Amino acid sequence: MEQDRNQGKPNFQITALSGRESLFDKRLRELRNTGQLEKPGSNRTRFAKAGSFDFETPSMDSQLPPMLIDDSITEIERMAFIDETSGLLNKRSMLGKIEHELIRSARYKRSFCVMIVEFDNFESIESLTALSAEMQLQAYCRLLSRSVREVDSIGRFEKSSLIILCPETNLQDALIKAERLRSLATQARFKDLGQYLPMTLSLGIASYPEQATKAGELIDIAQESVQSAKARGGNGAYTKSS
Repeated sequence: MEQDRNQGKPNFQITALSGRESLFDKRLRELRNTGQLEKPGSNRTRFAKAGSFDFETPSMDSQLPPMLIDDSITEIERMAFIDETSGLLNKRSMLGKIEHELIRSARYKRSFCVMIVEFDNFESIESLTALSAEMQLQAYCRLLSRSVREVDSIGRFEKSSLIILCPETNLQDALIKAERLRSLATQARFKDLGQYLPMTLSLGIASYPEQATKAGELIDIAQESVQSAKARGGNGAYTKSS
């Protein structure tokens, strides 16, 4: 994605080389013509089916940057911001949101929290069939994404973890939120998934500006807190002591 210097806004146009259609443009046109790629203006919701279970990939339009909600933006351009397996925002998108929130919160002297969510027994679900493991991960991601506020952002952080950005949230409120998410995951049952293994969560929290004032420091504290929670047996929420 390059910046349009004249207008000051993102420019997604692909420039043809030497007056000819670029390989990217050609492949994109072929995919659209064969129905393998949604055309601009199409806003279908995709489903993955397994037996009697229909899983709807969560719509992420509410969390995408404003320019990606426009129907003229292609599916390929959306894919740059979305984690394919979970359907959540990817790590790069989430890091960008944290940097943006740092600027906003510093300007208006507000607080926010970053939360790392680790699936305690992620290795266990990897022992399932590939389809069952992927659908179980999607089911938990869908549960968590529906359980945070509309102003919060949630995305895939690492293979076995998610990251949640909670604007206008102090440390105490974030701990309460983390405990609620932990409890929801513990009680969740997805019987229609076929092969299924219950999962628990370890959550680590970092608070701005109470604990750190830089994105990297906040993430480091949240990760250290996750490891502290796991060292205590997992299935819990923890934050670094002041």
